Amino acid sequence: MTRDPSQDRDAVRALVAVAFTIFLDLVGFGIILPVLPYFTEAMGASAAEVALLATTFSIAQLAFSPVLGRLSDRFGRRPVLLISIAGSVVSAALLWRADTLAMVFTSRAIAGMSKANLSTAHAYVADLVTPENRAKIMGRLSAAASLGLVAGPAIGALLAVDRMPTLPFLVTAILSAVNLLLVAWWVPEIPAARRRGSPARAPSTAGPRLPSTADSRLARTPSDRTPSDTTTTTLAWLLVAGFLFFFGYTGIQATFALFTKRLFGWGSWETGWVLMLMGASMALAQGLAIGRIVTRFGEASAAALGFAIFLAGAACLGFSALQGSLGALLAGSVVLVVGAGVLQTCLTALVASLARAESRGLLLGFRDAAGAFGRIFGPMIAGFTFEHLGITWPSLLAGASALLALLIVLGLGDRTRLPAPQRARNT
Repeated sequence: MTRDPSQDRDAVRALVAVAFTIFLDLVGFGIILPVLPYFTEAMGASAAEVALLATTFSIAQLAFSPVLGRLSDRFGRRPVLLISIAGSVVSAALLWRADTLAMVFTSRAIAGMSKANLSTAHAYVADLVTPENRAKIMGRLSAAASLGLVAGPAIGALLAVDRMPTLPFLVTAILSAVNLLLVAWWVPEIPAARRRGSPARAPSTAGPRLPSTADSRLARTPSDRTPSDTTTTTLAWLLVAGFLFFFGYTGIQATFALFTKRLFGWGSWETGWVLMLMGASMALAQGLAIGRIVTRFGEASAAALGFAIFLAGAACLGFSALQGSLGALLAGSVVLVVGAGVLQTCLTALVASLARAESRGLLLGFRDAAGAFGRIFGPMIAGFTFEHLGITWPSLLAGASALLALLIVLGLGDRTRLPAPQRARNT
């Protein structure tokens, strides 16, 4: 049995470092979530303009995810992580000093460019672990991100004081600066041979480096370098499923604070704690359940299960709006994010497994771009329907998009499974 490189001590240290930096990155992001809608409403923003902030973020992420992914393929994962986290510092600092909506929108655009680094982090992990362990390890990375979204909203709620409305943004800038230093100190670069899948090179005496599995790879021929039509089509449909998920999910996210305000009269304090509950639920699902689910059912079936759970959560949220039920709101929120956590991780692992090693960053960037495309239209349409058609519409849209994505994943069937030789070459 081939030894999983993720069991190597240096590789484990690198994976832990990446997970911790993603955790800190998402803490800063989560601090802003429960505060920004009220901050911008105080500036005179409408519900549609509040939702448009999420769209602005996503347009920037859409544009830069493939770019950063390709740059990480060419120049390495570490430099891209450093540059993007530096962008997070600039974004939060600008939001801290914002006194106009234009400055807020500019800050969110820079934040979207910076958060395009998640594909780079996933590519870093995919470079280090074997295909059969990718979903499990990526689940743990996603759990670290979810834990960041647990701590972030809670901190944001605690920092939301009327006397200093921009304090959460200052704290976010400081955390991002600390994160930048941690990446510079802790995260090593992966050798080009490990990233690109090139033939083994002579041992280097230039110092320690992360382990490479290049020695065990099969030699490539020119015909190996282009994915089959079936694989390309499968990847395209997985991107469509990702778009549909993010279309519905971010529509709910963008209107959630306004949803709870209209339904129960809540403010940032109450909403922040519900977001913390949602983040904790997602982290538990990703950290503890995904490995077992994938081992038993496979990545594609686990993704389909995640979509079904997500659909049930959206239905609960819609019911809570119709009945004014707090219990349905809390249950629906938890079920929604558990499904989201499972399906996101499994879709990412599927794309990483189908992609060639030398283009993995680019394809994962396209996966994030498809998600960002959903984030553009999801919040925009959800904000419009929320304001003009009723507060249940974002949940209805999320349920409909999840149903379509579920049908796509079920329709792909065995096409998400690579033949053993091709999977070995994609390692």
